[in-house]
Amino acid sequence: MFLRYGGLSVAGKGALSSISTLKKTVRRVRHQNGPQIPVAPLTLFDLEIPESFKDSYRNNADFNLYARMITALAFVPPENVVESFEMLSEELEQVEPTLQPILDWLEMYYIGILRIEGVRRVPTFPIETWNLYNRVLTEQMVRIEKEISETLK
Repeated sequence: MFLRYGGLSVAGKGALSSISTLKKTVRRVRHQNGPQIPVAPLTLFDLEIPESFKDSYRNNADFNLYARMITALAFVPPENVVESFEMLSEELEQVEPTLQPILDWLEMYYIGILRIEGVRRVPTFPIETWNLYNRVLTEQMVRIEKEISETLK
């Protein structure tokens, strides 16, 4: 981070907030002000979607599209999930910030929080356990093999 600010004095560099500190501050303010996603619902039945999210999903085409992009992360190759999440997070921060609580929740439990060192913490649910990319490919291959064997009979 300090390489970008090479012309600053040591005291000036020390006064700058780190990216993670800024993100924590933004999350705290959003937590205080915006619609909330339950921190850790025990089941899907415990997950209550705020009415404002439901209305936006039904009536706002952009909100609907970006919400579906979040769920589409399950179909991204596992090695690309973190990069795709970060790109989507940056985009949503600009165009649809109301979805940020969902991204924060996803990052906490399914992606892994970014540490100061630039390394992500191991998430509660590792990417390999919820990502569907390889399963979908495997199922498609099995279906294709069955179709070929039936055609050849």
